[in-house]
Amino acid sequence: MPRLRIGHDSVAWTTVRSARARRIRIRVGPEGVIVTVPRGASAGEAEAFVAQKAAWIAGALERVTRWEAGRDAAAAQMVPAWEQGGAVPYRGGQLAFQVEPALGRRVRLREVVAEDEPAHVADSPAAHVARGPRSDADADADADADADAREEYLTDAPRLAIGVPAHLAEEARSAAVRDAVVRWLRARALYHVEAEAHSFGARLGRMPSVIRLGDQKSRWGSCATSGVVRVSWRLIMAPPEALAYVVAHEVAHLEAPHHGPAFWAAVARIHPAWADGKATLKAWERSGRAAAGRLL
Repeated sequence: MPRLRIGHDSVAWTTVRSARARRIRIRVGPEGVIVTVPRGASAGEAEAFVAQKAAWIAGALERVTRWEAGRDAAAAQMVPAWEQGGAVPYRGGQLAFQVEPALGRRVRLREVVAEDEPAHVADSPAAHVARGPRSDADADADADADADAREEYLTDAPRLAIGVPAHLAEEARSAAVRDAVVRWLRARALYHVEAEAHSFGARLGRMPSVIRLGDQKSRWGSCATSGVVRVSWRLIMAPPEALAYVVAHEVAHLEAPHHGPAFWAAVARIHPAWADGKATLKAWERSGRAAAGRLL
């Protein structure tokens, strides 16, 4: 990977060859420095152009750093103090939850549709709720649990109530509340991902062999050659249009396992509004809400 010397720092940049590009272009963003080069241009021409724009690149990198710092600070403020209640990002908006005392030794989650009108109550053993961060392997192992949870939660409730046993210490209490909220979010994610995948698969004429939730924080989905479609559960925090676009994107790979014209034709065929969904996803990625979702 070529590098550019800026002051005392060495900045790596990535070259992307494009048949459609008419001139060398530089883009600086959270993903780094991307240099798009027409097929007819030489590597030497690209390096000379990057060197010529060194001052501009340095300024752009500084602006990106400031923007990321502001975004992350805003995101940190959005992450709730779990043991006190608050709200988490959900479907492009906010899902409020409250913490209340519970008798016994089990954590209880109520979906509150209207004031004092629970739609459903689910129990979790308090001894099993204080878990560490999930890995992708954990997400695979939890596929069956996610499938079971799909039937547990039936509504998109505007509010959750988490009942926590009084005997739990503060740290365990916080972990118990987080675990209950994340479990609910994962169950809703699986419900919506499966619904979208079946709808797009029917239009494509090809169905995923398996639909799984992953824990990706940036690469939101994948499609294996075996037909396994994986989508990050964290997309349940994004607007519905963003989740639908990611699912359509991955389902289209069942027909076209690349990003050529045939792939985008398949995406457009099964999801005509894909461009709006992609733009919604990008806007959400740039927002503090997406960064907050990565911290949950």
